[in-house]
Amino acid sequence: MGDLSGCDVSERSSESDRRLFGRGSRFDISWKNEEIFKLGRRLNLTIAPLPSFKILFRSLFGFVRKAELAKPWLREGESGIWFSRSAWSLAAIALYRRSLAQKREIIIWLPDYFCNSSLIPLRYLGAEFVFYPVTENREPDFSVCRQWVKEKRMDLFLLAHYFGKPNNATAASELCQGRNAWLIEDAAHLLAPIRGIGEKGDFVLYSPHKHLPIANGAVLVFRNKGPSKLSFSKEEINSIGKLCSDSFAKFGYEKSFTLVWLCKRILQKIGFRSSRRDLSPFLQDISAAGMVSPQVSGLSLRILKRIIPALAEIARTRKRNAIVWNTVLNREESFTEKEFTNSEWIPYLFEKRFANSSDAEKAYAHWNSKNVPVGSWPDLPPEIRDCDAEHLHAIAIRENTLYFPVHQSVRVSEIAEYETREEQNGSNAERTTLLWDQEREKSWENLLKSTDQSNLLQTWSYGEAKKNAEGWNVRRGVFYSRRRFVALVQVLEKRLFGLLTIYRINRGPLFAQGVSEDVRREVFEHISELGSWKKGRLLFMNPELDASGNAFLLLNRYGFSEKSGFPWTSAWIDLTQDAAVLRSRLDGKWRNMLNFSEKAGLTLEVGTGEDETLFRWLIDRYEMLMKEKGFSGIGVPLLILLNEQMRGENSPIIFRAFCEGEAVASICVIPHGLSATYLIGWNGPVGRNLKANQFLLWNAILHLKQRNYDRFDLGGIDSENTRGIAEFKLGLNGKKYELAGEFLKF
Repeated sequence: MGDLSGCDVSERSSESDRRLFGRGSRFDISWKNEEIFKLGRRLNLTIAPLPSFKILFRSLFGFVRKAELAKPWLREGESGIWFSRSAWSLAAIALYRRSLAQKREIIIWLPDYFCNSSLIPLRYLGAEFVFYPVTENREPDFSVCRQWVKEKRMDLFLLAHYFGKPNNATAASELCQGRNAWLIEDAAHLLAPIRGIGEKGDFVLYSPHKHLPIANGAVLVFRNKGPSKLSFSKEEINSIGKLCSDSFAKFGYEKSFTLVWLCKRILQKIGFRSSRRDLSPFLQDISAAGMVSPQVSGLSLRILKRIIPALAEIARTRKRNAIVWNTVLNREESFTEKEFTNSEWIPYLFEKRFANSSDAEKAYAHWNSKNVPVGSWPDLPPEIRDCDAEHLHAIAIRENTLYFPVHQSVRVSEIAEYETREEQNGSNAERTTLLWDQEREKSWENLLKSTDQSNLLQTWSYGEAKKNAEGWNVRRGVFYSRRRFVALVQVLEKRLFGLLTIYRINRGPLFAQGVSEDVRREVFEHISELGSWKKGRLLFMNPELDASGNAFLLLNRYGFSEKSGFPWTSAWIDLTQDAAVLRSRLDGKWRNMLNFSEKAGLTLEVGTGEDETLFRWLIDRYEMLMKEKGFSGIGVPLLILLNEQMRGENSPIIFRAFCEGEAVASICVIPHGLSATYLIGWNGPVGRNLKANQFLLWNAILHLKQRNYDRFDLGGIDSENTRGIAEFKLGLNGKKYELAGEFLKF
């Protein structure tokens, strides 16, 4: 039967088999594992992530429950089973479909930009393929698909979410509906489920082995909410796994593969790298060199058990590395792609696309010569090459694109080795001067108002509160360039045992508006001198820098090392905009709740922290709320000391909602400079029913606008640990930001 591009698969099958399988060959069916990547010369960076020796040692023995390990890739009501590779997951679906239909030939629709090695099990089954074209953005060309489906049957339709970025699953679901076609969402390039992926298909494919330091491991997810409304019993799911294992019992190997993988990782951990001197031609398609059995290895599962708690941290590291690669590569003349921004989706690799294959080929050789393991898409199916007129975008993407490693074993310092630095012009350099402890409270607060954006942690009052609550000394530095104020920084200092001085900078330095990059670098150079092992000084710093490539490279340049943990994330409201505009931008559900609260008869009281009775009333309820909900917020002693320090125009603002004379909710907002930050809140049962938090936050925005503040920070968004609160704050649709994180210098 011919496919829809006009190429007859059946007439070409024997020749295709010879090209695909060769004589006595065996293939690894992963999309793009370390053996498929084209290796350059001796590598500094590794292609795959490396496990720690501690995890390796602890994973050599032990018992794991497969079902429990699949949970990070499952949503409510879903079930999953393990295979070694997602190619086996895809083959299991085809086998199950064939067993139900009692027919041998299964027609599978696949994107033409697809790894040929992943099709080996399906070719063995005698499946027929329809390779539908993708657009230049790797989205299915649904206009073509809608025409083709009128002529050709469709048993399975695979939608690939390339490199972790969501594709149009809604359109794919609509295409399958009413045609008895099962929708498969290929999320092999995704570390873990995110919004927009795995929400529409009958099946979802995940490949943890592509992202984590394990030899193999893939999860096949069964869903009953896909377009086909399939239902699966536990027995059926287990039988599908057994059906696949039995059908391919003579294929592949497991123990030898796992042993080789383990030995290679140990060698890489102690510093050995590939010693290959040859560089495969960029345009040459390379098939995999081996084939593993369908079963996932026990070692992989035991390692996975110890890695799963770190998935969120791994996701953040991958995003960070992609951002840094983007900055480094965009400083090369040959790279002109737009800025890569931090987003919800987690990159599998960092992609750079070129205008033509010649430029890509030159860059491939260039970066491999620098020992950077850049790769290309390993191999397109031969059907695509034979009918290239129908698959122009897939071929162009294959020939014009490079991929850089962003996995969690890659460090910013390693990427920074390839940075083309923008050095200062010595004759025009703006040398900055730093004056310590010259300002009084009033002058410090005036300088704070002239910064580009202020925050609570750099206020005079916060420093004094930390001094009184925790025994820190407070140092305040002001930077000048050509006698003009350019930045300020508040530093906490503590001496330990007379030997070590600890410095801590919370969300500083803060810069004046319009400060040049040269001056910013000089300011951080000054600050970095606070960390010096020769002088017994250790600096902890959470800089007021967005999580950008420039920020990470700047901190690396001056010797800062990133600590593990999650960076500060929040959102701010632009109070210079008209109230009607701000209200129109609220999330629809959030706005509806606000409308409900306004009609519920709530009344508003506005006070300040100078009213000790009012402040103590809120603190008591906030402390009670922390105990009830089991969370740890800002400590009550620090809040009390902070309130004592902040008086006059800087006094905390307390908003309280009443219903029939009873206080049902309250929030506290702290002004600083020309901005303000949400600090704490309390909401009782009646307040929750009446949506009092929406009422209070909106009225706080209006009040701050009236007092001519220009920015309102929502006081932190933690989607991992307090998802409900995070979603509530995000409903205001402010400008979300993420800081670079926590760093140290010694």
